[in-house]
Order: sequence, then structure tokens, then C-alpha cells
Amino acid sequence: MASRYALAALAFVQSVYGAYTLEDTYDHTNFFEGFALDNSPEKNGGFVTYVDYNTATSSGMVSVTSNTVKMGMDHTETLTTNGPGRKGIRAVSNKSYNSGLFIFDVLHNPGGICGSFPALWTLGPNWPYDGEIDIIEQINLYNTNQYTLHSGMNANCWNSDGLPQTGSNIGNNCNQGLNGSFGCAIADNQQNSFGAAFNANQGGVQAMEWTANYIHFWFFPRGEIPQDITNGAPTPRKWGAPTADFGLGCSIPSNFIDHQIIFMTDACGDWVHNDWPSSCLKKTGYSDCPSYVAGKPGDFANAYWEGTFGFLSLLRSGYAT
Repeated sequence: MASRYALAALAFVQSVYGAYTLEDTYDHTNFFEGFALDNSPEKNGGFVTYVDYNTATSSGMVSVTSNTVKMGMDHTETLTTNGPGRKGIRAVSNKSYNSGLFIFDVLHNPGGICGSFPALWTLGPNWPYDGEIDIIEQINLYNTNQYTLHSGMNANCWNSDGLPQTGSNIGNNCNQGLNGSFGCAIADNQQNSFGAAFNANQGGVQAMEWTANYIHFWFFPRGEIPQDITNGAPTPRKWGAPTADFGLGCSIPSNFIDHQIIFMTDACGDWVHNDWPSSCLKKTGYSDCPSYVAGKPGDFANAYWEGTFGFLSLLRSGYAT
């Protein structure tokens, strides 16, 4: 097993008996051989400028030590709202995946800051028709994670109520744009699954099992991680009810295709803007998100991803059921 303070992604395949066996590994020794920093323009209305690897490393936004990978935002430069947004990172896996057991052990996430919009997600090449899976995503000061799936408008993907899970459904229509839908979502009710509370607890393990019949998520806070995960032999059937259970009722293989894994540090955007009056207006004294993000660089010193150990177990020769 990797060192406790290494960021690693280990890829497993599923045997005929249902167990997962190791296929690929990404850690502090090769993370940026498996992930590239994408500096293409931001597409969600955010106030951020994504940078390439050389810029990120030279400015201290990305660092790799003997046992750590850390990826964050610029927190030194004062900006103007009519210029480029705050520098951020978007790390995208070189490989694409279609199913598997994905396990990420995250020590620190960029949440818990007004204006922040971080995400760990997967994305197909033709959005939304090839799907999007949001594994860790939330905004501003919230301490609870939200899982969201997006499919094409005519995919007929609907999540079901009453499935065994510990989270709470907050939208069943996964079909992006259909009847105004922005995807189907489930809220994690654990009060340390995101943001400042997550970071205060040194994070935890986020797991996703993606099969032909369902997509399940579990969050295990630090101190509650199953032994089979720490031993490198993950066994989802031993973990109890998932935090989020997406049954969907549509063809998952036909609607969630060739996904790349993405770590992102974004700022502002429509979701943040809509929430700003109730969560951040009074706290920051700024009437809008871009003005705050531009004018308070030091407040983004903690807007970074940092991993401990972890692994990514992948089914690459067909789908689990």
C-alpha cells in the first residue's frame, strides 16, 4: 500500500469472482504523467484563468514532495474584475474510463471559502450526451458534499426515490436541459463531507462504484475508513448502504462514455452567484463574487487539493453488475 501521505490512484480490474485487482497506479512519483493541466478557457461563467503545468509549478500553485501532491489557486495577486480571473488548475486524466471502482483519499479540498467552486468529477467527450459525474462538488461555505449526474436531454435517465442510501435526493431528473433540469443530485448529510469541516477532520475517502446497472457513492470521514480500503483490497459489498444510490433506469453504458477524471479549482459562476446574497454578502462585505475574488487574494491560500494515499480501481474489460 502507498505511504499514508502520498496521493495515489491505483487501477484495479474485476475478476470473475467480483474482486478488484490492481491495474494502474498514479501517485506522487508519476501523477503529472497521468494527469495534464488544461489551460483552455473556463466555460461555466467563473472568474478563473486555468494555467498550464509550467505556470502552475513556477508560481507555487502545484507542488510535489516525497509523499504529497498539492494543487491550488493563486493567492498573491490582486486583480481587477475587468481582467483575467484568478489563476486556478484543471487537472485532467490522460486516460478515459467507462466503469469501475474509483477511490480517492483526499486530505484537503479547496472548499469552505466564499467564491470557491471546486470539483472532482468525470466528463465524457461530448457533453452532455456522454455524461458527467460530479463526485465532490459544492460552493462557498457549505460543509456537505453534493453528488450530481448529468445525461443528455433525451437519455431518459431518472433517479428513483426510496433507494437504500444515507443521503437525500434533491433532484431526480438527470436529463440536462429537460424541463429546466441541471442534473439529478443527492446531498450527503454528513456535516464534514466538504469544506472547512472536511479539512478540519483531515478529509477522508470518497468512493464511487460505477457499473452497468447503478452508480454508487460512499464517503468515509478520516477515522472511519474501512479496513479493506486501507489494506488495498476494497470490497463495496461490505460497506453498507451507499451515501448516494443512482439507479437511473436508463442505459448507463450508452449515456456515460469515455470519461476523464478532473480535479478543478474554480471561482464564482452562476451557482455561486445565486447563493451569494444568503451566504457570503454579509460575511465578505462584497456585493458580488468577482469583486471579492479579485480583491482578496490571501483568502484563497487554502483553496487547494491535497491527497494522502488512495487508489482508483477500474473495471476495464466489461461492466460489473
